[in-house]
Amino acid sequence: MLSLVVLLLLSPGRLSAQQGAPEVSDKEMNTLTTLRNLVSIRENIEQDITTLSKEVAKAESETQKASLQQRLIKLDSELSVTEENFENISAGVDLTNLRSKEEAQFDLKEELFALIKPAIDEMKDMTSKVRLKSELKEKIAYYGERLDTLDSALQNVDLLRQKSDSERLKSALDGLAERWRKNQAFMASEHQAARLQLDELMAAEVSLTDASQDYLKQFFQRRGLYLIEALLVVLAVILISRMSNKAMRRLLPGFKKRHRSFRIRLLELVHRILTTLLIIIGPMVVFYVVEDWVLFSLGILLLLGFGWGLRHALPRYWHQIQLFLNIGSVREGERIYMDGLPWRVEQINVF
Repeated sequence: MLSLVVLLLLSPGRLSAQQGAPEVSDKEMNTLTTLRNLVSIRENIEQDITTLSKEVAKAESETQKASLQQRLIKLDSELSVTEENFENISAGVDLTNLRSKEEAQFDLKEELFALIKPAIDEMKDMTSKVRLKSELKEKIAYYGERLDTLDSALQNVDLLRQKSDSERLKSALDGLAERWRKNQAFMASEHQAARLQLDELMAAEVSLTDASQDYLKQFFQRRGLYLIEALLVVLAVILISRMSNKAMRRLLPGFKKRHRSFRIRLLELVHRILTTLLIIIGPMVVFYVVEDWVLFSLGILLLLGFGWGLRHALPRYWHQIQLFLNIGSVREGERIYMDGLPWRVEQINVF
């Protein structure tokens, strides 16, 4: 009677516990299985590190100690990778930002790269998922190829062990097979972890069109106001340039002459170059004031491109510049013969 009462008291609790247990999907089951394997791999590596550390302490020769230390370094690296995979899979998100170290300071020779670094970082962030997907595929192929090699090697070792009559040879083959099986377990865990991360990335992946639209939408939501301000600055520079050009034509008598002097032409050329530079530098000043270093870096790149193009274009168009300044081989008011007919050069200008 007492046992019946105890059973009745315990049954509702067990029933409610079973009803309250959450259902586990296939994806979650695979994740839990991978995590259990990683825990087992981590424990084995830690045990090997402890054993190997004792062997290093007992090593008599420097050669043996150096060899053991190399193996110890490799095990430490494998342990770090296993810990990282365990954390990534457990979190379900990329934890790279949490592990990032403080970046080294740029020296004076790299100041230029420091200026354009935000734009490069923005482009890297835009392509981060594509690069991560490619890295995971390469990792899967890398470990898959080596797992096949290890399978063949272990099969061959087992075959040799079965055919061998020497106990010493069998013991050596067993030690070799054990070391290879540990490597196989580590590579299998890495292979499985990479496949899980790739599956999660593929599941969250959107089409290229949607990704581009989302990126452009976020870009203009964050920087739309700054771009409008930069556009207004450009329009203001163009307006001031036209007003100053009209003022020069009205106030300087040389502009109204039929054949303008060298100084007037040089002033107009400087005015055009200055307007172009202000159109580029003006938005950069806006981006600097609002501290948007991505757009500022893009402006730096544009300015460098303009300077590089000017460096190569200036020697090539030097003859045209001389013609514009009216100091070239042909000048205003002169007559030239073209196709046997005399022509008079009325005006040389940029239209």
